[in-house]
Order: sequence, then structure tokens, then C-alpha cells
Amino acid sequence: MVTNNDIREMVPFNLLRNSRGDDGMAYWVNSGFEVDGDNGVSGTASFKAMGVANMTKSMAQTIYPANRSSYTLSAQIASENLEKLSSNSQVGIEVVIEYEDGTTEARFIDLY
Repeated sequence: MVTNNDIREMVPFNLLRNSRGDDGMAYWVNSGFEVDGDNGVSGTASFKAMGVANMTKSMAQTIYPANRSSYTLSAQIASENLEKLSSNSQVGIEVVIEYEDGTTEARFIDLY
């Protein structure tokens, strides 16, 4: 059951800018992704990357969240003929959290 406190803690908007790719690569630091104008989910576009052996592809954006005790990360991901090209291959989302004291923590969410 959702409590009143749960409702107060909800973030009703997306902290990422241009999260759907509607404005091309605006606000993103991009290495190897492209905008796909044909396969938008909640907007007119999405992001896509084609795998290449021994190459890292990434998109990054720094956000400055409000003062809350917890956040939710969500993403919608599709793949076609996905296969790992080596034992070191990774497909996923890496989140780097920087705390007020300057320390950082990286978390990798494996998607394959």
C-alpha cells in the first residue's frame, strides 16, 4: 500500500534532460550512440547503438537531484540479435553517484 509519505517522496518528473532523444543528442555526452527517429516510445525518438568488438559506447549526463533520500532509475531497452562478442563484453547501465563529501560510488546494472 502506498503511504502519504511515499507520495510526498515521489519525483513527478524526469531529472534527465532530453531523455527520449526528441532534441537529438542535446544535453548528452555521446560516444557511439545515434538518435533513432523511427522507434520512439514515449516521444518521437530514441537512442541506439550498434555493437562493435573491442569498443565502448556510452552516453552520459550529469544531474543535480533535489535533497531526497531515494531515487528510482528506470529505462526501457530493446535489443535485436544481441550477443556478447567476447567474455569481457558488457551491456548495461552504469550509474556513478557522487556524495556530498566528494566520494563516488559506481553501480553497474547488467542488462545481458
